[in-house]
Amino acid sequence: IASNLTELILSSNEFTGRIPIPLDSSHLSYPPVKLSRMVLSDNKFDSTIPTTIGNLTGLKELKIDNNELTGLIPTQLGDVKQLERLS
Repeated sequence: IASNLTELILSSNEFTGRIPIPLDSSHLSYPPVKLSRMVLSDNKFDSTIPTTIGNLTGLKELKIDNNELTGLIPTQLGDVKQLERLS
């Protein structure tokens, strides 16, 4: 099922803590997830953005605004060459 997932929308749920481990692509199994859209806006995530976000190379849209994230934007996000929208 996960290999067919192209959109993950978890906005406005008041989720807290770290971005969930299944989204940390170092824990994803084969075949890889083919996410093109990931919306995590309007929650209360309060950790850093995982560096493994760069492994989601098919991502076109990433919305992580209105959270309590800390740290810098990881340089690995530059590996997501298809990214068109980031907020």
